[in-house]
Amino acid sequence: MTHNTSFSNRTDTSSRRSVLTSIATVGAIGVAGCLGDDEDAPTEPDRGPFADIRIEGLDIVIELDRDADPIEVVNVIDPTGSLFTQQRIEAGVTRKTVQLGTSYVPGMYEFVALVDDEPIGSTEHKIEPELEIVDLKLGRDHPDEMYENATSVDTITNAIVTVKNSGSGPTGITKLQFEGDVPFPTRDSYEDSGIYDTDRGFGDADFVDAPHGRETVLYSNTRPFLLTSNVVECTPDTTEGIFFCRIITSHPDLIVSKQYAVQYTGESLPECEIAIEEQNP
Repeated sequence: MTHNTSFSNRTDTSSRRSVLTSIATVGAIGVAGCLGDDEDAPTEPDRGPFADIRIEGLDIVIELDRDADPIEVVNVIDPTGSLFTQQRIEAGVTRKTVQLGTSYVPGMYEFVALVDDEPIGSTEHKIEPELEIVDLKLGRDHPDEMYENATSVDTITNAIVTVKNSGSGPTGITKLQFEGDVPFPTRDSYEDSGIYDTDRGFGDADFVDAPHGRETVLYSNTRPFLLTSNVVECTPDTTEGIFFCRIITSHPDLIVSKQYAVQYTGESLPECEIAIEEQNP
């Protein structure tokens, strides 16, 4: 089962936030002032001792310039101006990995390097997820793509949904829902994720990690295409409808929905053929 990751080294002390915000501001002004004195100076901000900031999985990786003067502390300030974490840098260390998780505040993060509690350089890095549904298939049409040990009932009643996170930070997928003209829409009272837990091999996952720059495959676990229903009809002349696939994430403002056209053709639901097609926004 996938588990969420809580933040470490986080502080809510208001006085400390004020001091850190002031430090970050002074550092930024100092760098800007130096650049402004020289008309021929490069327009890119001075990264100070930072060689690279990147996201790997659910972590922030801070790479320090091997040729720069040693630093003692890196403060990471989140988009609200609060201290996200403070990391001490031991002598000789040029790489630091910081736990990010999936419930962080999206936006621009500032990384401030300090020596003797004085800022000597800073840089910024945007950390923000961007999720989209890129594919939806019916298990009944693609049994070879279902999860291991899927039963025949699981295969013919569930969907395979592929999502892509093209943003700069990870997120957690907490719910997979189906609404509209499907035989078995997700009930409003259904509180679980509706995503099959491939780690445990049964039940609903708490949620599924969606790292940035990667595609993640989800398997429905609510049997939305169970062919016993009074919601839709299956007729020889084809019954048409519209349904929505919705993804809810650990970031409240990141909810993704896609519309599909669906056709049901056959003498009755148990013998029905189902065809789906993605609709343009």
